[in-house]
Amino acid sequence: MANTTRGPQETPVERVPDDILREIFVHCLPPLDGPASPSVTEGALQVSQVCSNWRAVTHEYGRLWRSLAIRRAHLEPALVDETRRWLERSHQAPVHFQLVFTSDIPTRIRQLRTCIGQVSGYNRNLLWDQTTAASLSRELKRKYEDELEEILTDAPLPPPPNLLFKMVKGSVGSSITRLVLRNIPIPNLVRLPRRTFPNLERLVLVCMDRLDCWQFDWVVCGPIKAFLDCPSFQYVALGRFFRGEQSDFILLPFHQITHLIDCGPFYDSQQHSCVIAEQVLSTSTSLRLFHMSFADTYGTIPSALAESTIVSSSVESLSVESKNRPWISAAFSRIFRFPNLQSFRFLGPIAEVSTFLENGYGSKLEHVSLLQRQETVPAAIFGMLSERAPQLRSLEVTYDALLNLFISLNSTPPTLPHLQVLFIRCEGTWPAVNNTARIQAFFDEDFKRPHGQQFRTVKIFDESARPDAPAYISGMLFHFFRRCFAEAGTEFDVTLEAVEGPDNVMHPLFQDPELQGWEGLSELCAEGRDNTFLYSHIAHNLQQ
Repeated sequence: MANTTRGPQETPVERVPDDILREIFVHCLPPLDGPASPSVTEGALQVSQVCSNWRAVTHEYGRLWRSLAIRRAHLEPALVDETRRWLERSHQAPVHFQLVFTSDIPTRIRQLRTCIGQVSGYNRNLLWDQTTAASLSRELKRKYEDELEEILTDAPLPPPPNLLFKMVKGSVGSSITRLVLRNIPIPNLVRLPRRTFPNLERLVLVCMDRLDCWQFDWVVCGPIKAFLDCPSFQYVALGRFFRGEQSDFILLPFHQITHLIDCGPFYDSQQHSCVIAEQVLSTSTSLRLFHMSFADTYGTIPSALAESTIVSSSVESLSVESKNRPWISAAFSRIFRFPNLQSFRFLGPIAEVSTFLENGYGSKLEHVSLLQRQETVPAAIFGMLSERAPQLRSLEVTYDALLNLFISLNSTPPTLPHLQVLFIRCEGTWPAVNNTARIQAFFDEDFKRPHGQQFRTVKIFDESARPDAPAYISGMLFHFFRRCFAEAGTEFDVTLEAVEGPDNVMHPLFQDPELQGWEGLSELCAEGRDNTFLYSHIAHNLQQ
């Protein structure tokens, strides 16, 4: 054993061998699956401050430095040395690294400059109202100028374009296997050379500064190439506002990607969503899970693509987010075929679901998630699911669909006869189900039939702070289902879970077993996504 010779005045703890100390430190730290913050009050830094011996032990043991999460307002030069010191202590052990910036000041500066300067080409959709107002009102323009001057007074200088490269170059980048980047300035991403992360396995990249993406000269400076030539790279999650006209702003090795999450919302996309999907699916031979947000597009489908059929046999889980784009749903479901699809999640107008089912998406489905917002799912959809998805065992719906679902389940012949698990998503104190007697009748009658419904598991999700409170729908449903199962005399499993963040549209996808253990996906939602725009946009379209 190491550390066998000590001074004559040793305390008992000083006589503990170094290898035992290492294991004690590991068990005292947060789980290594999640990233640690560089704080002297927790984690490896905390134990390294106790004494010189403990500092030496911790600095030499790579397992204690395998994860790092930095969450700051801005990218600044001081982070370079801080990050490298931490990650170099991993001694080439696989590293999980998160780098998240939260300030919206750079975005606001660019936005004000655009309004004041009337920069053409950036007005459509994003800044139309503000730029038009500034051009018509001198008073408003002066207000923007004063606001810009006030922000610039305290705003930090833009980071050098090679700052991120200095942070991760060499052995540091080689040790990173899981990477989360959010709101990194585009020039810093583009400056990263190919094979910066040769051992990368999983990436979450969120670029939500719209003007940073649009005003960057992609033609001259080129796309992001840092994630090419990574043999073990298989998991990718993108949250972005931008898609290029002829090519994407980021180059990825699609031929080896197995899990791809591509989130919007996208503005002014020059390519049709089906063209984007074709670029991915035509080269992805290993893709198992695919999430796609349909773009706010001005592009059209080339006639050759519109008349073709692309079969992706490897995809088993498909998730689609549509903002009332029925023509895109119709074209997508007609062109792309997934013969081995087992899980399908859909967020958008419920009428579009029938398009996918009519085009043969249900033959092998075992799980379906229908997450329309404030829209009732008609009973006919459940009937179509029963007919087109005969193997369906798991169903997820929002609270609004609950009554029609149980009306369908209580029908003759029975709908969805193989259903085993029901997921229900609730949102706060919405009005309760008008006719709980219909649901009660299902339990009183169907469970007594020889070939009645077999499902015994109900999982309820709620974004409320206290979902178990009696005033909330979820709390009412939780106790209601427990009572119904008990009175029917059947074994059951009813659970209630709080979901963090308002209207977390990605949470159902994150529940996929294929994504368990993938840290950092939450950056795609909550603060990471423009939920205010997203839901106002969906609500507006649903009202039309």
